[in-house]
Amino acid sequence: MGTAVFLETGDYNFAQTLTKTLLNWGLSVFHHNTEQDAVVLMEQEQIGVALLDIRISPDASLTLLKHIRENRPGAEIILINSHDNIRVSMDAMQAGANDEIIVPCDTGILKKKIAEALKRRKKLLHKKRGLSFLEMFSESMSAAAFAQAGEFDTAIDYMNDAGKYCPEQTADKKKSVRKPY
Repeated sequence: MGTAVFLETGDYNFAQTLTKTLLNWGLSVFHHNTEQDAVVLMEQEQIGVALLDIRISPDASLTLLKHIRENRPGAEIILINSHDNIRVSMDAMQAGANDEIIVPCDTGILKKKIAEALKRRKKLLHKKRGLSFLEMFSESMSAAAFAQAGEFDTAIDYMNDAGKYCPEQTADKKKSVRKPY
């Protein structure tokens, strides 16, 4: 059980390569065949990060971005773009994208952007409510995946914050604490 990443791209070879990379990092990857499939996936799965490739079909990607923003406001959206596509990038950022990578890019940059997106999402979830045990377990698995991939600072950040804002755990700790006489 790792963090779920949604990948939207019309480039089959790019999707296959990127999927392999994300799977090697311990992330679950969801990809779609049609725009209808994309909408269904976003509604059924607990997607943490969406990677939207706006290079091939910018209008369809912007429509999907708006749908994600409306139906999964806590999802982090990272654009996959080329250096000559600035207008679409600006439109996507105004529609609610969180970040962008310009391809071709080093996989280390992509890993860093995904890690940052997951941190932002985690903070948002913590603000809204405490995490359930299942969510804390999922966060721990994400930390383990990043540690396995060599991202030790990210893994440590996850573990340091795991359960920090969980009301049930805080209440249990208060019950078990004895006051000194």
